[in-house]
Amino acid sequence: MSSAARSSRHILKPALLLACALLAIAAFAWFASPTKGQPAPPITAGQWLNHTGPAPTLESLRGKWVLLDFWGTFCGPCLREIPQLNDLSRRLAPRGLVLLGISPEPASTVAPFLARLKTPLEYPTAAEAAPTFSAYSVDTIPRLFLIDPTGKIAWSGRDPESAESAFNTHSGSAH
Repeated sequence: MSSAARSSRHILKPALLLACALLAIAAFAWFASPTKGQPAPPITAGQWLNHTGPAPTLESLRGKWVLLDFWGTFCGPCLREIPQLNDLSRRLAPRGLVLLGISPEPASTVAPFLARLKTPLEYPTAAEAAPTFSAYSVDTIPRLFLIDPTGKIAWSGRDPESAESAFNTHSGSAH
């Protein structure tokens, strides 16, 4: 066997192993991610910002529709969606929708960031919520989960327009 053939085998074998490992991780994330009809995992957060009173929990919000917005201060698309999500929250709150932001970052990063925003975030946001990211298998952001009044996942996706459409479809009311 030539040295070129041996060299390419030495390169291909690790590349193939890496590809298989990445595929296995992706498959695990796909199957581990909560899906439509499954109970929504609880929200775990170190601190709630833009909120007064007891920390919101899915249990305390039973009977309402909940839209979880997984985001980060470093995510450009997440920040561009803030005006749309504020509008969505204002318009759909009278119909029973509660919007909650979920950030994995520390409150010491998120709180000053929120204070500097040109368009203020108008809904409660969980900081230090990495366990919630893990529970929902969120690996890219923005990511949205719509939870029905019984606490089950009704929809997940990436954009506010689709979230509103899903809410209208699943809640049985389109306005």
